[in-house]
Amino acid sequence: MHREEDALMRTLLDTEVEQVPVSEYHFTLRYLIPRAPGQDVRERAFTGTIGPHDRVHFAGTDIEVDPAMTLIQACEQAGIEVPRFCYHERLSIAGNCRMCLVEVDTGRGPMLVTACTNEVVDGMSVDTNNESVAKAQESVLEFLLANHPLDCPICDQAGECPLQIWTYKYGPEGSRFESNKVHKPKRVELGPNVVLDAERCINCTRCTRFTREVSGTGQLSIIGRGEKNYPSTAPGET
Repeated sequence: MHREEDALMRTLLDTEVEQVPVSEYHFTLRYLIPRAPGQDVRERAFTGTIGPHDRVHFAGTDIEVDPAMTLIQACEQAGIEVPRFCYHERLSIAGNCRMCLVEVDTGRGPMLVTACTNEVVDGMSVDTNNESVAKAQESVLEFLLANHPLDCPICDQAGECPLQIWTYKYGPEGSRFESNKVHKPKRVELGPNVVLDAERCINCTRCTRFTREVSGTGQLSIIGRGEKNYPSTAPGET
C-alpha cells in the first residue's frame, strides 16, 4: 500500500452485502490496523448480521448511525461534544489518553469505555454527561496536569491549547498533588526548525503516528518510561 494511503486508517475497504430475511444484511467489514513502526498495516475483519443502520440511544435521543462507526464518530454525527487528545480522524486509533470516556449500556449494565476504540452496537445506550463520566474526565485531567508546568501565561499555545480548553470545561477545580513535579528536558531538538518542550507534552502520540502513517518517515518515537517519557528522534537523527 502506498504511503499516502496510510493516513486513511480505519477507512472501510470493502463491504460485501447479501440480502437475507427480515431486512437484515450479512456484512464483512475490513479496515486498517497499524503495526509496529516500519511495518505495513494489516487488515482486521468482523463478520455478523445487523440491520442496515444501528439505532443508538444518546442521552434521551435515538439516532441511526452506520454500524461501522466508532462511538466518537457517532457522537460527532449526533452533534455531541466528546473531549479527546490522542484521537484524530486521519490517524490510527491509539486510545491512550482516556479522555473520551463515555458510559454505555448494551443490556449488561453501564460501563465506562473509550469512545474512540469501541464501535456502536444496535440498541446501545450512550451517556456522555453523567456523574460517572464527569468524574472520570476530571481524574484523567488531574493526572495529566500532575506534572504539567503551570506556565500558561507565557506558553506559545495559550488560548489555542486543547489541554487548556478541556481543563476549563471538564477539569477539576484544583489539584491534590502538592509534591514536586517531575522535570523533563526543556529543549529537545527534533530538527533544524523544531524544538520540543518535553514538559508540555502529554504523550498523545499524534506526532509519532503522523511520521509513521502519513509522512512514512518514522523519525519520532516515545522514549523513556512512565512519567519520564516523551517523543524524540533516534540519537543523531532529525
